[in-house]
Amino acid sequence: MAADNALGEFLKARRGRVSPSHADLPAHGRRRVAGLRRDELAQPAGISEPYLTRLEQGVDQHPSPQVLRALARALELDADASAHLFALAGPDPVRPEETEVTPDVHQLLDTWAGTPAFVRNRRFDVLATNKWARARPDVRAREQPGQGHVPRPRDPSALPGLA
Repeated sequence: MAADNALGEFLKARRGRVSPSHADLPAHGRRRVAGLRRDELAQPAGISEPYLTRLEQGVDQHPSPQVLRALARALELDADASAHLFALAGPDPVRPEETEVTPDVHQLLDTWAGTPAFVRNRRFDVLATNKWARARPDVRAREQPGQGHVPRPRDPSALPGLA
């Protein structure tokens, strides 16, 4: 178990507070755990029992916001407890901006002879082009992110060789 596992400890404590009868689960005699078993929490939260185990043991400490919302709903947490759960999980991971294209991709683009080709990021900024795309008057491919995108021609006859 991880030394700093506040998220896992919180999940175990809250799981232990929910009685099976409160969660509409049938009583099957003597229970070995107070509160819900892991599988009884994982199922309504829509996650796997092994993943819940990894969260509680501190092996995985950064669940997605969707998983946190599902756990909060399954544990019936109030607004303060839900906010605390999100705070324990830490900030959302920030994806790095896609601004660089590897030399391998440049080489691949250059191998497409006679075919305009380009690479765009999620915002449709053009990150790289081959010489055929740069030579096209109708394709204003700029290789600086944030400075535009390759427009789609309205008239296919405007593209020599494609009409």
